[in-house]
Amino acid sequence: MEKAPFHKENVYGVWSKDLFADAAIVQGQHKTLYISGMGAEDPDTGEITHLGDFSGQCQLAYQKIERILRAQGGDMNSIVRIVAYVTDIRYFADYMACQKAAFAGAPMPPHSLINVSQLAIPGMMVEVEATAAIALDPSDQ
Repeated sequence: MEKAPFHKENVYGVWSKDLFADAAIVQGQHKTLYISGMGAEDPDTGEITHLGDFSGQCQLAYQKIERILRAQGGDMNSIVRIVAYVTDIRYFADYMACQKAAFAGAPMPPHSLINVSQLAIPGMMVEVEATAAIALDPSDQ
């Protein structure tokens, strides 16, 4: 696990500490990744996989994010902010379980969960954007 160029803080109380951080403070030499909204699109066809399966779509979205992070030398602990969109807020508990599994017990970053009427592709139930900060390798500087 890399040493992150930032730390996460909770300022406003105990209830949120296992759900999200109030802030992520980025310092030092790092690169910032702005990861586009990830969902359950098939990489070859763009069609939605896991139709009607919120948990399957959510897991795939987080797997894609992790793959992007690893390709850049980071991991899930590199994430400094998440914005997630769901088409039905009744999936709140399922979303939180999916996110918790994706972070495997690591501290949660600042996070917004937004209920929308629909996403870009019919059948898409969840989309997750992430911002990450990854410490630069000395050879990258």
